[in-house]
Formats: sequence, C-alpha cells, structure tokens
Amino acid sequence: MVLLTRRVLLAITCVNITLILGGLLLAPVTLTSLTGVGVVVADIGLQLTVLAVGLIGPASLDRLGSPVGYCLAAGVTFAIAYDVFLLIEFAGQPVPLSPYWFFFATAIVAAFAVGYRSQRVTQAVLAAVWSLILGTALWSGGFMMIAYAYWGTDAGNLFWVRDGAIDEFRHSGTTNVSVFLLQDIQGALFFHPLLSLGVGLLFGVAGASLGLGAVRLRRRPIVETP
Repeated sequence: MVLLTRRVLLAITCVNITLILGGLLLAPVTLTSLTGVGVVVADIGLQLTVLAVGLIGPASLDRLGSPVGYCLAAGVTFAIAYDVFLLIEFAGQPVPLSPYWFFFATAIVAAFAVGYRSQRVTQAVLAAVWSLILGTALWSGGFMMIAYAYWGTDAGNLFWVRDGAIDEFRHSGTTNVSVFLLQDIQGALFFHPLLSLGVGLLFGVAGASLGLGAVRLRRRPIVETP
C-alpha cells in the first residue's frame, strides 16, 4: 500500500504541474509580469516539495507503514467530495455547506482510525496530515480541470461572481480579469496544502485523542453489580 500511495502522489504531482503550465494558455500574458511568473514557480515548487517530503525524510509516507492505506482512502474520498461540491457549484447550484468541513472531517476520521489501530498519537496526527495533503493534491487536479472546462462560460462567470473573485478583481486595480482569475486559482493551489498541514496537525490531535479514548473504553472491565 505504501508503494501504491507513493506512485499516486508522484502521478498526481506530474498531472498538477502539467495543468498549472497548461493553464497559462488561458492567459499567456501572465508570464509577462514577475508576479505572474513568481506565482507559477511557487505553485510548482510547492508541488515538488510535497512530493519530496512524501518520498524521503522523517515525515515521509514510509514512516506510516500499513496505516498509509487509511490516508489514501481518506484522501481520495476528500478529493471526490470536494470536487463534486465544486462541480455542482460551477453548474449553478450553490451548496449551503462550507468546504472547510471536508478538511475537519477528513482529519478527525483519519486520525481516529489510525489512533485506534496504532495507539500512537504521532502516527495518528501524521496520518491526518497526509490524508489532507494527498486529498488536496488529488483535489487540485480536479479543480483545475473543472475551472478550465468552465473557463469563459456564463456558468463559470457566475461561479466567480458568487465566489467573490469578480468583486475582488474590481477592487484590485488590475485590468485583465483572465489573469486575475488564473492567479486566484493558482493561489488556491498554494494555500490549500498549507491549510491541510495546519488543519491536519490541529484536528489530528483531536481525532487521535478520540481514537485512544475509544481504546481505553474498550479495555475498561465491566463491573457486574451483585
């Protein structure tokens, strides 16, 4: 399972970098400014950093061992749920749900499962972090495909209006809405892995505590009353 997860991470990293570069075709003028180039370089650099951390080092996927299967399952579920949520939103059907709940739920469930199984807080928290980072990597590919598919359409424009990006563009002082929206997408790609790290650490501790608490309850002897 570790080998499979490593391959998935490698594959989605390659896909994401390809999509990041491919997105420049939607607004080639992005590369005419240092800011535009810097955002692209930062996004690709973060993708490669996540890949490197996942393959080598003290927080790599190898450190999780067999529980990495929980991370992959949780990450795939997170990505599918989040991308379906976005697809529905792009299709013009606003969903009364904050996407942050996907982060919170994934971290807690993954940490609970691994904490209950391994009875190790550090491993459970690491599982929560990797569940979200894998999920974010997979979500990123889906998000770019959806955003590019709706690029320039009425439905896509309405999505960006509801998202608040168009209002931000009007107050930004910039003049090219395509460049602004592309950089908004690229900003999300950079922000979400960092959000995953923070939420994974915080809610991973909560999920691990619940998992260890469940183990203690399971082991508590039942006292029979005479």
